[in-house]
Amino acid sequence: MEHAEPALRPPPVTYDDLARRMEYALLSPDLSEEQIHAGCQLARELGLAQITVRPSDVEIVSQWMRGSGIALGSVVGYPHGSGTTSAKVFATRDLLQRGAARIETALNVGKMLSRQFQYIETELLQMVQECRRAGAKLMADLELPYLGPDHRVIVCRIARRVELDFVRAASAFAPGGSGAEDRAFLASKLGDAVRVDGGTLDSLDDILAARAAGVETFAARDPRAALDAWRAELQRRETESSGL
Repeated sequence: MEHAEPALRPPPVTYDDLARRMEYALLSPDLSEEQIHAGCQLARELGLAQITVRPSDVEIVSQWMRGSGIALGSVVGYPHGSGTTSAKVFATRDLLQRGAARIETALNVGKMLSRQFQYIETELLQMVQECRRAGAKLMADLELPYLGPDHRVIVCRIARRVELDFVRAASAFAPGGSGAEDRAFLASKLGDAVRVDGGTLDSLDDILAARAAGVETFAARDPRAALDAWRAELQRRETESSGL
């Protein structure tokens, strides 16, 4: 079956409902190790789901985050997935051995537009297999802004066949980024077979709307601000329900 309507996601109820779906990405090239460490401390304090760091930071961050219950992620093949399959598979294996539990990779846009669909499927399958052996998860940025309608449908079929854990509509490098329409498209095509990541969502309204549309996880540039807004919203709802 190529199409499955996603089940409606229940609205979040508690602080943890949102915090445990939030990723904090520390990928900027100008971050020092001291700043990375501060980001790790913030993730612990807020109880986030995942922290994602540059490949060269994985080993030390895995030591800092040991026992935290927060997944450690890193990236392979950015910005547009144009590296060779063997290099990506090696990089995936290396990061997993250094302590990563989540790998994020970018779709090879050029191969997709060249209709090299078997190449794409084989590459993603090999990366999925590496992650499965390590008990880790793989997410692919599908770069939808670059793709026409037929490519979008085909890449969703590939995602289902290789059993990706997560997909994201677009990375920050794609023109225009991803919007609500792209996220809704993925949720409608993938159903519950592959989970949809919402990308970077900074306003509470966007986060709640994405969750209702089928998004499972998302990133925030300022997780404290997003969660403070959520805590205030919960307090407002509690006040309204109590009639005060």
